[in-house]
Amino acid sequence: MAQHEIYFWRPIGKKLGINVMSDAQVHDVFDMMDRDRNGFISYDELNEFLSQNFLKRMPDVVLRQMMSVADSNHDGELSFDEFISLFPDRVGYYWRHAG
Repeated sequence: MAQHEIYFWRPIGKKLGINVMSDAQVHDVFDMMDRDRNGFISYDELNEFLSQNFLKRMPDVVLRQMMSVADSNHDGELSFDEFISLFPDRVGYYWRHAG
């Protein structure tokens, strides 16, 4: 993933403190976003989370770009591995979710 692609996610990470969180704390944020608990973040879950936490609706084109940047296998959802890769400046070692 190119550094410029992470640009879409940096403001979210900063607001949530992800750039200084451990991998386990990033997993907690992932779980908050994964409303249906299926182990993936869908477009609708991302949209709902951002709307509730940033008090404004993001334009559809921005949401789609955010999803496409992270969705490395192009299945339309974000796994934990895809999500955590968006925040390379976090503290700690890479932790694999044993779904």
